[in-house]
Amino acid sequence: MSTKPIRRLTLFKIPTEEGQEQLLAKYRSLPQEALKDNAPYLLDIQAGKTFPDQRAQGFTLAVSTVFKNKEDMLFYDTECTGHAGIKKVAMAVHKGIMTVQVAVYAIKLPFLSIAEEDFTNASIDFEAYAMHAKFVTAPGIFPVVSASIGEAAHLDSQERIKLIQTLRLALDDIGLYKTPIVAGVGAHSTRQTTQLAHDAAAAGADFVLVVPPGYYAGVLKTNPTAIRKFFIDVAAASPVPVIIYNFPAVSAGIDLSSDDVVEIAKAAPNICGIMLSCGNVGKLARITALVNNSSFKTLAGFIDFLLPSVAVGSAGAISPLPNVAPNFSSKLWQVAQSLGSGVDFQEAKELQGKASLGEIALLKEGLLGLKGLLNQQFGYPAAPRLPLMVVSNDAVTKMSANKHLEDVMAQEKILETIKER
Repeated sequence: MSTKPIRRLTLFKIPTEEGQEQLLAKYRSLPQEALKDNAPYLLDIQAGKTFPDQRAQGFTLAVSTVFKNKEDMLFYDTECTGHAGIKKVAMAVHKGIMTVQVAVYAIKLPFLSIAEEDFTNASIDFEAYAMHAKFVTAPGIFPVVSASIGEAAHLDSQERIKLIQTLRLALDDIGLYKTPIVAGVGAHSTRQTTQLAHDAAAAGADFVLVVPPGYYAGVLKTNPTAIRKFFIDVAAASPVPVIIYNFPAVSAGIDLSSDDVVEIAKAAPNICGIMLSCGNVGKLARITALVNNSSFKTLAGFIDFLLPSVAVGSAGAISPLPNVAPNFSSKLWQVAQSLGSGVDFQEAKELQGKASLGEIALLKEGLLGLKGLLNQQFGYPAAPRLPLMVVSNDAVTKMSANKHLEDVMAQEKILETIKER
């Protein structure tokens, strides 16, 4: 059996009750540390064989959780194989068990490989994507793929799948086996959103991020029950936990109220959190006051209000800033969490001020400016998908020369130097 910890759902092929009892006894006899980081493998008790690295791609579950008691044990028979069987087992296990981890998350961008300026047929540069994933996540930032800054609206289903697979391999390659992946799966219908959720889970996503369907916003705004039902239905069908993505700017003005969120959370146990890109700290405070924080996490949709959001119960933030300053973003998160431990509030306030000013400067040109800056910083392709156009070099130069963004990048360089010592 491999000793390298792999973060995957472990499936066991045990057709008999006697075999189940033997397996339970085996795992109860293992030390706690072995349970915590046990590498998954396929067991056939009857044949007495162990097959290393027969992994079920895409689902995270600690072995200690599976074998905590007999009711939690996980089995499948010989009829339940392949993706369909894996999804069936995963759906039963994930609900009520997986929760969003407290952290800062980065929305990662795909990079297009342009041949002879052929924007129409540009394909994704997955190698650049993997390199960037390692840069962002190494300091402890968690990744989000196929969200708004990640050009989700411009990706086809196969590209979404391959981005998740590429991201998972990149994380595992630098030892981040337990780092979860959040994948955007928002679409305009319940059916399409559900299909994207299944695709994402099978590819390796641990959570899916779902934005309200905005195409028929005029109708849905007059019928909030339909919007609530959309999330409840998607959560019931999703094989992995769902995070609501409340971002009125990309859902034609649909803005979930705190009452909406509380009602959805109570009706759908597979919904494990919300990302509030509406920027409403009062709404965040109301949600954290009314919903069980152990199973439902509320995240700030930008890092520019991380500190005040943590004060009222936020579990972190999802932001584009870690794409260029992951160490700085991680430092702000550490300080924000430590306020109750006597850390100087002034330091947290100063870091938050720099983050707020730096993020707004970074977003001045939107995802186009961020891509241009990463091109300048690392040489990654700057092109977006049509109809969006590459931002001008002058605009990128002006953005990178912004005093507030320069302050963030200077702090990032200091922290990177300290880490390398």
